Amino acid sequence: MSKKIAVIGGDMRQIYLVRSLKKYGYSVKCFGFDKTDVECEKTLCDTVFGCETVILPLPATTDGIYINMPLSDEKVTVEEIVRLSSDCGSVLGGRLDGIKGLFKAKTVDYIDREEVAVKNAIPTAEGAIQIAMNELPITVFGMNCLVTGFGRVSRALCSRLKALGAKVTVAARKISDLAWIEEGGFVPLPFSRLSLSLSEFDCIFNTVPQKVFNRPELLNISPDAIIVDLASKPGGVDLDEALLQNKKVIWALSLPGKVAAKTSGEIIAKTVIHILEEEL
Repeated sequence: MSKKIAVIGGDMRQIYLVRSLKKYGYSVKCFGFDKTDVECEKTLCDTVFGCETVILPLPATTDGIYINMPLSDEKVTVEEIVRLSSDCGSVLGGRLDGIKGLFKAKTVDYIDREEVAVKNAIPTAEGAIQIAMNELPITVFGMNCLVTGFGRVSRALCSRLKALGAKVTVAARKISDLAWIEEGGFVPLPFSRLSLSLSEFDCIFNTVPQKVFNRPELLNISPDAIIVDLASKPGGVDLDEALLQNKKVIWALSLPGKVAAKTSGEIIAKTVIHILEEEL
């Protein structure tokens, strides 16, 4: 099990990740947090030297060129990490699509782990409700909500909306999902009938990572409603069309890191430890 770890870049989640790893007895060196009070190494080379594992942020990169480092004025390229980590045993990061194959070291995408996906659904759901409460002039109690998709985030969101007294409709494609939606006490809505029902909702939460709301759908949404898009890129809403129609869309990416950084960081830390114990 690797005890010497380099943590490079990321947001507040990574800071709590570092604290958690240290609490569990790991020796951690950091780089890319110079806008905070976290003690960092002077150079990237010093950070990686002697470490068996390198941990990259979530997402590891937003452009495929530079490591995601919002808490630093430094810039680190993916190429630099690939080169410096060549002697390390493993590289762990979030959303490594497009760069995973560049590394010589064993590479694991921790966001693909089921434990991360399930646990991250909770702060995502809570953050989505917080957005709705801030943006709408009505209470969640009695709010007429639509949730599109019935994956992990949707299930966590639906149960919490229902507990707060919202009227929850869930749109899904699979017949089996529609059955589970009804069994859960929500109103099932086949995607084939989506456009016919959109005008009645106060708030729409999208969890489907593909364009669900295009011009025909947006035309049917009330001008007083909001759309909270929880889907990863490319998102579920045609944002250009929404702007033309003056429909309010909030694309809420990376909510766990924004609304519950400590919880999210601790989730990643426990997952990293599991990966090091089980897979490496």
